[in-house]
Amino acid sequence: MFSRSHGGSSELWLLPNTGGDPRPLLADEFTNASASFLPSGQHVLFTSDRAGGMTNLWGIHLPTGELSQLTFGGGTDSYLSVSRDGTVSYSRWSHQTDLYTLNVPTGETDQLTSWSLDNFVGRYSPGGDRVAYQSTRTGNAEIWILDLESREEFNVSGNAATDVLPAWSPTGEEIAFLSDREETMTLWVTRTDGSGRAERISDQEVYIPSVVWAVSLGVRWTPDGTSIGYVLPGVEGPSLWLVDRAGDASAKHLRAGVERFDWYLDRNRIVYTTSTEDGLELRAANLETNEERLLYAGPHTEMILAPDGTAIALVKSESHFDQGLFRLRLEPPTTATGLPTAVGELEQLTDGQGLWHVHNGGWSHDGEWIVYTEDTDNGDIFLLTIDE
Repeated sequence: MFSRSHGGSSELWLLPNTGGDPRPLLADEFTNASASFLPSGQHVLFTSDRAGGMTNLWGIHLPTGELSQLTFGGGTDSYLSVSRDGTVSYSRWSHQTDLYTLNVPTGETDQLTSWSLDNFVGRYSPGGDRVAYQSTRTGNAEIWILDLESREEFNVSGNAATDVLPAWSPTGEEIAFLSDREETMTLWVTRTDGSGRAERISDQEVYIPSVVWAVSLGVRWTPDGTSIGYVLPGVEGPSLWLVDRAGDASAKHLRAGVERFDWYLDRNRIVYTTSTEDGLELRAANLETNEERLLYAGPHTEMILAPDGTAIALVKSESHFDQGLFRLRLEPPTTATGLPTAVGELEQLTDGQGLWHVHNGGWSHDGEWIVYTEDTDNGDIFLLTIDE
């Protein structure tokens, strides 16, 4: 018994122990794997995502081909093992990601979502009354807007494609995002009230490693609302690109070596993360004068600036599963084109104590709140007794 994968699915195959060619046992559009016989030889147990995307344990009766679902729930059931008496052991792994808000002065937190699957990239609206984020609750990544007072939500992207990395325009009337609704992943804009159709504004393909691992990349409107910047991975490393909101869909290369970024008060200054021989550095730069200043050196990811430029929220840890949210205070420059200076050490804002870790913080307009994702992973071993 073995599984054979192709085209995003996997089939179960039987190989006769007397020799001969293998034959398919179960071939459909689902992922079917980790097959094992029960002691009677009349049933085969396997894992499958045929119940709506979640992986559970299933059985197939060999004489009739009848299928039966053996485990249920939102976790991922895998690594099954069958004993001689028919007892089945398996592991159940659960992955829950939801949005929370943090009041920076008081440390108060509030849970915003409780959806299954992945919920990332929370971004406050310019007025602070709504949060946009990406969620795979429907089976594919979509952009949702949550009203913080009523807690009502609506799907603003409304498409079967993959839609990720929402970014509010300075007026709050539009959201920019990446979408592959025309095959390749490109930059799009849609109105936040749901009126009108989404509009593609760049022809440049933007590669993302996956829906989840795209969370550290950045899509940012310039403060004047005329253009949108984004990070584009490339053969020679990541770079910062810019496209005009009402331009001709051609993108302009701004700076090489930019892994993550945000605008600092205007379209001519940025704060960005870059890799050096000594490790990661967080720098401020003036794109016109090429002046630069080191703000922080050390491991970090997923940074975003407070709207008034007085602080940076970034994610930091020694390992992925212990990531916390930190704040780096900034002293404003003394001139209109100058660069900020880091003040003091990093201040830790969250601590999951090994139970959960943090992704992507986004500031409110007044700098009082940060919206972020708490990512919780759990795994346990279960036993299942089956009567044939």
